[in-house]
Amino acid sequence: MSVDESNLCGELITYASAMVRTQVPNWAFADETMLRLVCVNMVLRVMRNLAGVKTESVGPYAVTYDATVMAGYLTITTSELQLLAPPMVSTSTPAKSIRVRAGLASPALEFDQASRAAAEWSRVSGG
Repeated sequence: MSVDESNLCGELITYASAMVRTQVPNWAFADETMLRLVCVNMVLRVMRNLAGVKTESVGPYAVTYDATVMAGYLTITTSELQLLAPPMVSTSTPAKSIRVRAGLASPALEFDQASRAAAEWSRVSGG
């Protein structure tokens, strides 16, 4: 990478970071790694195609330029915006424990079955 390209890259990273801060309201809550990834991807899109070539042919030479890319246009894609979205926060209280019962059996029947199982275990185990 040349010195000029390195300087351009640094400028683009500054601009990409500013764009993220203005387009993503809750950017401060986003994962730091994802913030870096999005900014780097934005800059790479520009750096990989500095000339802004949209299409190119070899025989009889023809080239088409993309006006948005030619100007070093930084963009945030929809998928990148989703990466920066804050995590979904549940408003309900998580379950601390769950009582599992067999089918629709009544609590009395469950207690009776548990008592018989304990008695059978005591008989079998000799305890």
